[in-house]
Order: sequence, then C-alpha cells, then structure tokens
Amino acid sequence: MKRVVPLLALLAACSPAPRYASVTVSAAAPTATLSGHTAAGGQPALALSPGCPGFVDPAVPEHALHLEDGTAIVVSARSLEGPLAIAIVGAGEVRCDADGGTGHAPRVTLSAPGDYAVHVGALASAMDFAYELQIAPATTGASTASGARVERIGVTVTSDPAGATVRTPEGEVLGTTPAMFVLPASADELGRERRFVVELAGHAPAEVSGRLVGGAMVLHADLTPTGGAIDPSPDAGVAPGGPVSGAFVDTSLTVERPIRDYRTTTAAFDVSGVCTLEALTISLDLEHSFVGDLRLSVAAPSGAEVVLREHTGAGQAHLVSSYDPSTVPALAPLLGTSAVGRWEVRVRDDAGADTGVFHTASLRLGCAERSGASASGVGPAPGGSSGGPRTERRERDRPPTPGPVRPGGSGIVSPWVSGPTPPPPSTGGRRTNGRTAPPTP
Repeated sequence: MKRVVPLLALLAACSPAPRYASVTVSAAAPTATLSGHTAAGGQPALALSPGCPGFVDPAVPEHALHLEDGTAIVVSARSLEGPLAIAIVGAGEVRCDADGGTGHAPRVTLSAPGDYAVHVGALASAMDFAYELQIAPATTGASTASGARVERIGVTVTSDPAGATVRTPEGEVLGTTPAMFVLPASADELGRERRFVVELAGHAPAEVSGRLVGGAMVLHADLTPTGGAIDPSPDAGVAPGGPVSGAFVDTSLTVERPIRDYRTTTAAFDVSGVCTLEALTISLDLEHSFVGDLRLSVAAPSGAEVVLREHTGAGQAHLVSSYDPSTVPALAPLLGTSAVGRWEVRVRDDAGADTGVFHTASLRLGCAERSGASASGVGPAPGGSSGGPRTERRERDRPPTPGPVRPGGSGIVSPWVSGPTPPPPSTGGRRTNGRTAPPTP
C-alpha cells in the first residue's frame, strides 16, 4: 500500500536516530539482516498515513535505511511471537503492509535512492515482539535453464509445543520447529499454495499451508496430544450383548492450553466400540479477557463441523457452558449417526489484543445401540492425574427406546441433568483496548 505524503518525507529526512540499527544498501551490497523489538507503547500507524495498519512509534523509527542507488530491494519482517505490520517513510511517500494472520510476512519494495525511516510494529495491539528484518534484492536467486529468474522465499514454521519435525508431503525433512528455511520459486510458482507436515512424537500430525508471496511466509501448527482409545467390556450397568439404549459415554479432558490471537486451540476425543447417537452434550470451561472474540465449534467423526457459539459474550471473562440439540439445533442432524471416531472441540480466537486459557472440555454421548462404547480424551489426564481420562457409562432413568431418536423426534432430551448450567449472557462489556462491545444477542 502506498500513500503520498510529502510532509512526512521531509520529516523522515530529519528524523531522530532509530531505536536500533541503521544500514546502507546498494547494488554492490543489496542484502542485510537486522533485528529489534516492536514498541510496547506504540500508537496506531494511522498517525503516519491513513490506512496504515498496526501499532508503531510515529516519532522514532526502529531502523534507518539509506538506499544508495536505484537498486530495487524488498524489506520484509517476521516474528515468532505474533503478526506484524511495517511502514516505511521516505521518497515522498509512506508504504505499508501487514500480516493479517494468513502467514504473509509484511514486505515493502523500494527502488528510489534516498533515506527511509523503517517502522515495525505489532499488528493487533501495542505489544513487545522480537522480530527479524530482512533486506534483499527484489529478484534473487539463480536463473533456470530457460533464463527465468527464481525468487527465494524465506519460510518460518513454528509449533506448540516446539521441537516438531517439518517435512514436505513427499517426505523431505526441512527442519525442526521453530524452523527457518528458504524455498526457491519460479515466476509460475509464485502465488501457489505450498503445504508442509508438522510431526511430533505423542501428537497427531498437523498440516500447515500458505501461498508463496511476499518474499517470506510464516506458518504455525497447534499440535494435539494423542492417546490410545479404550474399549472395555460392558460394565455391570450394561448387560453384555443386551440392548443399551439410554447408556451414556462420558469423558472429560483437562486441556490447559493457551488461547492465542488468530489461532485455534483443540481438545480431541477418540470414541470406539458401537454407538449410534441418541443424545449429545458438549461442555467447555475457559477463560478469556474478551469472550466475544471466540468461535466455539465441534467436529464430528463424519467431518461435519457445528458452530456452538460465535462472537457473543462481549467482555465476559469466564465461560462455563454446555451445548446440546435443544440449545444448538444444528447439532440435531448428528443424532442417528455413528459416534465412533475422533471428535474435536475447537476454540478459535478471531481477533487480536485479548488471550485466554482453554481449561477443560467434556463430551457426553447417549447411545442407542447394542454392545459397549467408550471414549477417551487424547490429551493430558484430568486434573493432572496419570490415570487417564474419566470414562463412565450408566443407564438413563427411563425405559429403553426401540431405536435411535432422529432429528425432530419427540424423544430428544438433554442428558446433562446434573451438569453445569451455562452462565447468563453478558449485556455488554468493554475491551481491554478501550473499544466498547455491542450487547450480546
């Protein structure tokens, strides 16, 4: 994004010394790597030019750059701590770019000789992020046999937890998280999506992807702990081989994982045995400084994903809630289907500035099938115990029904009779960054 602001160009020429390094680049020396921290007390970059995103210190740039000749260079920034914005003032204009949480590292191309003030800031709010600033020729790399130029794309892959192996889908190992490597990309490959597999022992593999644009790409994987599903013989509450309509499969999982801006935190459950869904309840306990940022959903083994709650609750900070087909009608089509396989309860933070912790998740399944079924949370044991997830089956206090209850049937009831009651909706709230949220629908 380019904004013509002659006054700011004059100010850049006499701007104060930068917070960090100054650098001179030219055709003879077109590359440099600098580092620094974004300003924790930054102001909206709008002060530099209308439309510039992020939070910077308008009075003091992070770096000063002198372009000695007309060599075209690309200035890009990346951080392992969060999305960034960049604004460069000089040559009669302000050029801005940002990472919108899509893995695109902000970059600006310069070609006019002169002095530039380089501002690097956090995108979502004024925060202290360590970053790396890279300066490179606008076209880099070797020529192909046909003479076409090949651009070198810097890729950063992080994971939570760290120490995971990053490889291509074909099996080529590229590094260990946090991994930084370079990929060559010809002109016809630019803009195409590139996928990577992130693997760590004791965790389910994850796939991350991004498009080869902007000279750099930053990707992150949240790895879900795995554990073997269990399928014990039916207990005394369910006669072996007999009808078990009304039997419940209960499991709780202590998650205790951070909820980060623009990321998804997941609790996973493996269900085995035989279970045709007759009832379903999903329960969560989490804290977040602005619950209205969150999107809660559940993914069934069939691949269907149902949104349980989306951007409601405003400034409510602690959420203990349960969801079933009577409160979320979109869950009803799951009744009558098999519950066997992996279930995922997902918490997605769709905004910046506020974070939290996903404490626990619980899954309760009502089965209308013969034989036993069991579920296990595939993460840390509840309460830090080494005994594994809590699993329980028992009969519902009513006569067995002849078959599964289908959507729209008269027998759909909430099985969470003695469970936690969701708190009343918030009537409004105020964000930590001063924005007032609308009342909760």
